Amino acid sequence: MKFRVAILAVLILLCAGCTMDALMSAQNWREYIGEGGMMTKKTVIVVDRSYADIGKAWAERSNSCINNKQVISTGGGARTVNVNRSYKATSVFSKQRAELHMQEKQFGAGVVNVVKEPPDGHFFFVADAIPLASNKSRVVMYHASNRDLFVTAITNWATGKNMGCPDLTQM
Repeated sequence: MKFRVAILAVLILLCAGCTMDALMSAQNWREYIGEGGMMTKKTVIVVDRSYADIGKAWAERSNSCINNKQVISTGGGARTVNVNRSYKATSVFSKQRAELHMQEKQFGAGVVNVVKEPPDGHFFFVADAIPLASNKSRVVMYHASNRDLFVTAITNWATGKNMGCPDLTQM
């Protein structure tokens, strides 16, 4: 009897995961990571640059480097699987901060979406530039733990030291 109850409990937990929705907004993503979300990181740096300049750089670079880019990756070992990924970056400005939200949509024959996602794909990176002084800002990045490529690019764009595009084929 105890064994059956244990099996039933495991099945209920597994099925509950199947009915979850993806995080539907940048704020949901921040909260998830703030609560210790699985396979995520929060990276904080201080930059000697105004949050307005950071936001402007993020908007310009993400528009040319990230928006509407499509990448095809192949894998799967014995069976070849093509996964198409498209990216969307959104810049948001206010008197309190500059924000950059990034989403990824995966599609193709090898992709099965098990959760409902926002129309432009799941959030995987959110960055906030918060003013500390007229020419100093705190940059807070909320990201999936396997997105170091984007951490580097967003940090470089925030500091203004390297305005190059990340190689999205390395994801």
